[in-house]
Amino acid sequence: MIGVPFGKYSRKSGGPARSPIRNRAPAGGGGGWDTKSYAFDGTLDRVDVDGVVTGTTNFDFQDEAHTISVWFKTTTAAKQAVWSFGDNRSTTWYYLQVQGTVGSDGPRVKFLGKSNTAALFGRAGATSSPNGTTGEVWVQSDDTNGINPTDGNWHNVIVTFSGQASTDEALKIYIDGNYVGFSQTRGTDVTWDEFTVGVLRTADGDDTEQFFIGNIAQISMWTSALSAENATAVYAMGNSMDTRTLTPAPVHLYRFGDGDDNGPGTLTDYGSGDKDGTSEGDPTIVTDSPP
Repeated sequence: MIGVPFGKYSRKSGGPARSPIRNRAPAGGGGGWDTKSYAFDGTLDRVDVDGVVTGTTNFDFQDEAHTISVWFKTTTAAKQAVWSFGDNRSTTWYYLQVQGTVGSDGPRVKFLGKSNTAALFGRAGATSSPNGTTGEVWVQSDDTNGINPTDGNWHNVIVTFSGQASTDEALKIYIDGNYVGFSQTRGTDVTWDEFTVGVLRTADGDDTEQFFIGNIAQISMWTSALSAENATAVYAMGNSMDTRTLTPAPVHLYRFGDGDDNGPGTLTDYGSGDKDGTSEGDPTIVTDSPP
């Protein structure tokens, strides 16, 4: 077979003012399509991209197929959210969490999905692999093709969802070009209000926790489940690529500093969806990207 409690920062009375993303001196770029990334400090930095959950296609569970790909690197062992979906409740989410060694838990890449007390996916045993429990599925560093996501190297993590409830292997996980895990979906439906990069954000933005500390270089989002062949192609032997060359092309493509034509402070959508993001806190643009 292939296969948490967190501290909370609540801002019920209002959050930090929006601020432009600052450009910083070069730190060494990579050899892929992208050369830059956003550096998040783990305090208040995030990017709100709520536009991706509006319109006719909005990544809802359980009936809307999708794929989300992200390039990131971090050296922080604590549990942290790379991206997240939320709604008006503080106990409803779908997000990518990474962590290093925390207590008896080893390094892992984990997806969590919950609507109040009901799970969106994840069951222990044969329906989740390599590791799963209600509302969670994860890949540890010692699993086949597992990684330590906090080793300071660039990694690509992709999740695909077939858009089918109560279906085996409807949720699939790819890490650095390898198909590494899956989970059975459940019957719970949820409609998202927000999509955020760099933190777990819920309760219509009132609650934020698990801030990300590190770099994010590219996020691509499709409204279909990417094939295994295309998921492998996205990794491109460790280099970022222009995912718009794939068929289908992503609906949303965020390059985090590369090619932005409307100034710092706006995360430009280079996909067909045209849903730009806006920074909160003070992330910086650095010349650092997948090698």
